Formats: sequence, structure tokens, C-alpha cells
Amino acid sequence: MIVAGTVGCTSLASFIVLAKSAALSYRLHITFMRLDSMAIVVLSALTPCLATAGSHDVVRSITESIALACTAVCCVTDAQRGYVFDRVTYPGLLAVLIAAAALGNGILALAGALTCGAALGSLFAATRGGGMGLGDVKLAAVIGAGFGPWLGLAALGLSFVCGGAYGAALLFAGRAQRQARLPLVPFLMIALAAVDIARGFL
Repeated sequence: MIVAGTVGCTSLASFIVLAKSAALSYRLHITFMRLDSMAIVVLSALTPCLATAGSHDVVRSITESIALACTAVCCVTDAQRGYVFDRVTYPGLLAVLIAAAALGNGILALAGALTCGAALGSLFAATRGGGMGLGDVKLAAVIGAGFGPWLGLAALGLSFVCGGAYGAALLFAGRAQRQARLPLVPFLMIALAAVDIARGFL
């Protein structure tokens, strides 16, 4: 738990700096001090601790902490400005792969990155980018690398279920148009935390 918390907090701080730097280059204002943004950041730091409580799987706690931290920062930038920055996802993917390789789990991390990245990439190609961007595809690769192919795919699937349910509720309430774009990453963050915590209790 201590390892997961330390890695998660360090990764969060690093990704926040990278996101702020990327936002400045696009002349965008992004804040991590809003209540909703702070809640997302806290969730990403606590989830690995809850999921690995009573477990001694150091590899799992480290790679998942990095992937969750990257997802949390992208969740804030996607929700506020509709951007998932390469300046966050590329270092996130590299950090997860290096950590996994150093701890002897590199093959599984690479398989997860390729599987989840290809899954969302195929959907992106099939819909011609409808409802998602290439940044979402790159983040899917980070998640697959951190959580492995099966948990990564489960989180991706659950995120579409959550997003679809939320969009349907908005339409039913007359608060959105059919053409309205919902940011994907907030639902991906919720799904990822849910999948990770649920596995921790199995």
C-alpha cells in the first residue's frame, strides 16, 4: 500500500506538470483545484491502495498506480477542455512499460498496450473518430499496459456502458442533443476504478 501510494502521488504530480505545460502550449486554461478535479485526483491515488490491500503484488500496484495517475490527469483535461494530451499519454505509456519490464512483467504490459490500443483504435477507425479522439486511443494503450489486456478491455467496455447510460439519461431529461459529444475519459476513469476495486475484493 505504501509503495502504491508513493508511486501514485509521484506520478500524479509529474503528469499534472506535463498537462499544465501542454495546456499552455495550446493557450488553454486547465485547473486541478476545482472540487471535481481534486476528487478525481484523490480517487486515482486511493484506488491502488484499496485494490492491493492485503496483497504483496508489487508489480501490479506500481504499474496500476502509474496508469491510474495518467488516466486521472487526462480525465481532468478531457472534461474541462476536450483534450487528451500526447505530452501526458506518451510518458505515461513509457513509464508503465519501463516499470513493468524492470519488475519482470514487460511482456504482459506490452500485450495489454497493444490489445487495448488496437481495440479502441479499431473503433476509432470504424466510427471515423465519432465520439472519441486519437488521444483516447493512446490512453487506452496506457491502461492496457498498466492493467493487462483483460482488465483493460473490461474497463473499456464498462466505460462505454456508463457513458451510454449517462447520455441516454441526458437525452431522456431533455438536457442534451443526439449530436452532443460526451468526453470518454471521465467514464473510463470511473470504469477503471470500479474494475480495479472490484478485483481487489475477489
